[in-house]
Amino acid sequence: MHHPALIRRHIAAARRVDEFITWLAGSGDELVDAALLLGGSTWGRVAANVVARASQGHDPSDLLPQLRRLRRLLQLELAADLASEEAERFMALDPDDPRADSARICAEALDHGIRALELVRPVLGREAA
Repeated sequence: MHHPALIRRHIAAARRVDEFITWLAGSGDELVDAALLLGGSTWGRVAANVVARASQGHDPSDLLPQLRRLRRLLQLELAADLASEEAERFMALDPDDPRADSARICAEALDHGIRALELVRPVLGREAA
């Protein structure tokens, strides 16, 4: 039997997942723009695919691999390789550019959404990725 606090935690995570999917559907253009800004056209297509699938009602857990990749991009993990296109794009970005702030907001939203999905996913009977 589950402890009531654990049940409440999972319910709260399920709400955050719902809010995240709503954010993806409503702010997907911002995520695509951030991916384009920091990663180029290939990353823009990854983000557009995620947004389209989320908007079409696909199981958000199925999107976790792409969401995790996008989180790595937006959290600048890929810019650590100074020879990469991602590093070049990041270094060329003016910190005062409003798109940089939008990308930061998208990175935070991805992180919160992914953490909620990871908490809810095992409860739904799926193997944690």
